[in-house]
Amino acid sequence: MKSLKYIISDIKSTSEIKGLMEVYEEIAAAKMQRIRKTVTASCDYFEGLARLSEEVALDLDNAFEGKNKFAAVFLSANTGLYGDLIDKILVSFVDFVKENNLDAYIVGGLGVALTKSYAPEVKFTKLDIDGDKEDVDETELESTLSLLSGYSKIYIFHGRFKSIARQDSLSSTISGPDIQKYGIDGKDKKEIAEKRFIHIYEPSVEEVGNKFAREISVSIFDNSIKENQLAKYAARLMHLDFTIDNIDSRLDKMGNEKKRIRKKMEQKKQTERTARWQRI
Repeated sequence: MKSLKYIISDIKSTSEIKGLMEVYEEIAAAKMQRIRKTVTASCDYFEGLARLSEEVALDLDNAFEGKNKFAAVFLSANTGLYGDLIDKILVSFVDFVKENNLDAYIVGGLGVALTKSYAPEVKFTKLDIDGDKEDVDETELESTLSLLSGYSKIYIFHGRFKSIARQDSLSSTISGPDIQKYGIDGKDKKEIAEKRFIHIYEPSVEEVGNKFAREISVSIFDNSIKENQLAKYAARLMHLDFTIDNIDSRLDKMGNEKKRIRKKMEQKKQTERTARWQRI
């Protein structure tokens, strides 16, 4: 049987852990609320922008006969306490890369470690961008996309917020991130102008393509990172809430055990006092 001193010490340390979890929970809730306002307000806009990006990429392929080379990016995290969300995204990412034989890229040290453990056969490149920062520097985003500029389509695997209780794995796409890959030089401008496109381009399909390459791709990528953050913090809230409930249950059990030990100690003392009175 555990001693009373041990139980009291265990209760104290467990209560301190609970306090720490509650602090983490408050921080996650505050961050989630800030990011949620930004993401939910622009959700439809960025979905439409992503669809438009894909249509522009199709027109660029039609005009310049670009090379169709695809990549997949896994937005993970640098730390844990996100429940099973990162694992769900990892499974979707790995299955897609294997099925389609794509070049793989990973953001976040946790994703790197999990991929090496879960799918050591998958070769990937780590992207040096901090996806846990609330405001990722635009220069970092542009630098990251420049590394991916040779691909006609980039699949981004990240978390998506459905509700506090539900976060899913989602694949977003960035299409045609670099007009330069098409090789504009030497193309007949008249021939290009006469091609049939999904959209009408003004001043030209090249200029619009460059706009998507420089600015719109960065915006879509940044929004994917923010969506991932929102899902991660919601998952963290659920994970911490579950952990705190388990801690409360453990504290209740330890409290009951503490009462039992004290009761036994009182009974023992009472028995000893009774025995002394009987000897007198």
